[in-house]
Amino acid sequence: MSVRPLSRFALDGVAAVCLLVVTSVFLGLALCPSASGTNFYDRHGENFFYIDSESDTVVLFPVVWDLRDALRFLRDYYIDYSGVVESLAVDSGIADIDEFLEDAYAHGVNVAMSRWELQQMDTTELQAGPSTSDWFIELAEVIRTDSLHLMAGGFRSDTTDGEWGYPHHEALIEYLSEYRGSAFDTTVGPGEFIGILGFDEPDGRFEGAGRDTCEYNWGWYTVVDSCRSMVISELGAGTPFATFLTRWDTQKGDSLWYQSTIPLFCGTLDAPVWDYYPAKTTHLDNPTFDSNDIEFDEILGATDLYPSDSVGYYAYASQDELFAVDDEGTFRVYAFRNETSLTEDLDLDSIYGNALPNALQSGVIWAASDFRATDVGNRGTGTHVLNGAVVFLDADNPYVSRVFHYDGSSITSFDSLPMPSNCTEVFAACVGEYDYPVHHSSHTGLIGHGDVRILVCFEHKDQMNDYNYVRIYERDSSGDFVDCTSGSSATGLYLGGFTPTGAVWGAFWPDDNCWPAGTSEVHSGFILYDSDGDYRFVWEESLPLSRYKWVVSDTAHEGLFDMDDLAFVARRSRGFPHYTSGADYLCRVSAVQSQSQAMLELATGLEYEPSHDEDLDILESAAFTLPGSSTYSDVNDADVMRRYRGPGQDEVLLISIDDASGRSKVYMSTTWIDFKAAASSSDTLVIALDTEEQGWMDYPWEATASSPLVAGSRVNLARTPYRPILLIDPYVVGETPVLGVPQGHLDPSSSTDLYEDYSVSLDTMFVYGIDSTTIENCLCKNVRCTGRHCEFTQLDFYPSEDSLLYQFTCPIVHGARGLFIRALDLSMMSGNAGPGSGSGGFSCPSVLLNWGP
Repeated sequence: MSVRPLSRFALDGVAAVCLLVVTSVFLGLALCPSASGTNFYDRHGENFFYIDSESDTVVLFPVVWDLRDALRFLRDYYIDYSGVVESLAVDSGIADIDEFLEDAYAHGVNVAMSRWELQQMDTTELQAGPSTSDWFIELAEVIRTDSLHLMAGGFRSDTTDGEWGYPHHEALIEYLSEYRGSAFDTTVGPGEFIGILGFDEPDGRFEGAGRDTCEYNWGWYTVVDSCRSMVISELGAGTPFATFLTRWDTQKGDSLWYQSTIPLFCGTLDAPVWDYYPAKTTHLDNPTFDSNDIEFDEILGATDLYPSDSVGYYAYASQDELFAVDDEGTFRVYAFRNETSLTEDLDLDSIYGNALPNALQSGVIWAASDFRATDVGNRGTGTHVLNGAVVFLDADNPYVSRVFHYDGSSITSFDSLPMPSNCTEVFAACVGEYDYPVHHSSHTGLIGHGDVRILVCFEHKDQMNDYNYVRIYERDSSGDFVDCTSGSSATGLYLGGFTPTGAVWGAFWPDDNCWPAGTSEVHSGFILYDSDGDYRFVWEESLPLSRYKWVVSDTAHEGLFDMDDLAFVARRSRGFPHYTSGADYLCRVSAVQSQSQAMLELATGLEYEPSHDEDLDILESAAFTLPGSSTYSDVNDADVMRRYRGPGQDEVLLISIDDASGRSKVYMSTTWIDFKAAASSSDTLVIALDTEEQGWMDYPWEATASSPLVAGSRVNLARTPYRPILLIDPYVVGETPVLGVPQGHLDPSSSTDLYEDYSVSLDTMFVYGIDSTTIENCLCKNVRCTGRHCEFTQLDFYPSEDSLLYQFTCPIVHGARGLFIRALDLSMMSGNAGPGSGSGGFSCPSVLLNWGP
């Protein structure tokens, strides 16, 4: 296929640029209201003339898709999850990129940059010259066949070889020279590319490790200047040499080194690529909702009952909804709104209501799926089917029940779970999912396709005696819930005299916190517990011929701690995407000998499967001191939450303490809890509670409820399942029920929000870079399309339309002559990796679509 010629145009002002970007790149995005600003047309720098094989030169506004490490991530995904050999994994990865590049071209992208493929080659391989089997050559052919210009990279910003990388840099330039030469012909003509990306932020390395610890490291300037000279010598002056730059101010000190650093580096670059990212937020809001926003009596929770917006369907965690039953017995569902807005407060909208029958308005047993409920529809067709559900049962009449779920088109209800005859009482219920497959054969669905499963424990009268049973329900093809227990008894799984008081679902028995390549079964299941601390497992057992059946452990295990308000299920989220079961631990805040202290107990089956005779391992943390003069008898609630930001990336402990005045105060641990480390060596788990009462992040909150910690919810569409806790009455407002979501929203009004610095940084780059150098160069802007993020952790929210539009148009208005789009490989960084790859490294190809345009 021949390369379709791109439009050639000279850009003397900003109007043509905005026309290109707004019409091509921002299809589908709403334009913001016009705002006052300055059009810096006089600072646009030089029109850059790119070499083109079909003509002498072409003047181009490059909209560059930086592929970064996408091929590496895709290769490792296919190896880890599909079990194929490396060559086939590379072919599959290139095929995926080919598909995305066609979409990119259709939406205004005109350049694709390949750099990892050459960067990973050693010096000897580069010196051997280009080969049709090289990954760079294969990917370059795809890029050019898809009608995009090619930009090459591969320089290493690593000088550990003691020679500032020169052997690699020299071999790289010679390789590209040979690729461009007439002797190396390709299926789409001579190997052409329009520019080279050099280094990653050498100006930052030049100034030192931090803006407050500056020291000149002249080797970094020398290597940039030398490599640009080598490029001109080998490839000609018409090949732009670009490098990412990051320094535009000095946070501390009076030297203001950036005033000399910026012109120093811009003076040796044809196209400085400015990669300062806006919207680094270090302040999060704690929104509250009063009874006008959400009506609830006693039942309140969060799960996924409504599909996320299609724009976040592939790449982000599902967003939860709140559900509640009001004092009139109406089941209601509320959706979060404005969660990515820069100007609107986080809000709740009622999206569904259903009146429960009288029998389900009191004495009801209810259960809901947890935060791992998500969309398990067909990602290829966009068919939404959620595995979240909320179930209500009449404790005294097992034949009266109602299940709320999403059937692919709307939230709907299903009445009367099928029960055997002669049932007299319901003891417990739980909503979970069946075992998660680790891979999928069609690549049209996400890893982890487990549909919903509902467990019900009940009493059954058999002739003159009463016995206890458990049943499991699934959805059939029509959307109805049917019995799938398939046990030895048509009634259900026999429990004998074991009377459960509750049940929990989770993956309590993973081999590790990642899954072996090719393994399709990581056991999740249910744990039933009674009031005496006895418990039994219910799980799917593998049979020959790939058949399964639900089984229950033969006898009750003993020794579990009390499952009361101080007990909860904790998940190790780090390294797991939102659509996998993760690793689970039963936990409880328990007493120690000293009444002023407490400890955290953990129960786990890590590294073995559920069985008939294997007990959970019960572990204990070191004792931790309760705040103030509190004693253990004052502790009335406990849970964990995954914070948006803070001291780490796992859960933090929350405990509620009665302050003897009719209120409770909630305290948070000052460090995150590494459950994996605790499970392997419990004495390493040290917990300390925050006792301060100042600042937005500091606890306690005041609460009138005796057990104010309700549930964790996913408020924002994010790549990791951040779950701020739901808190009843975080502020005392008379007797009006108030619901709080601490860390539930990004606050754009904070002075630490750096949007205001974005245009200033661009002006600084022009004043000290483009305007202060004699070289004819132009400034390009690197745009990160993966959303807002803050210090300590990478949140990667889905950016709002006005936010994304601002990130693209602001640099153009301020004079940028090209855009580099960074997002593709970041969307890969949201999945479970498998052994040898590091946790959380890779995900499936379906999540790659969030690349911006």
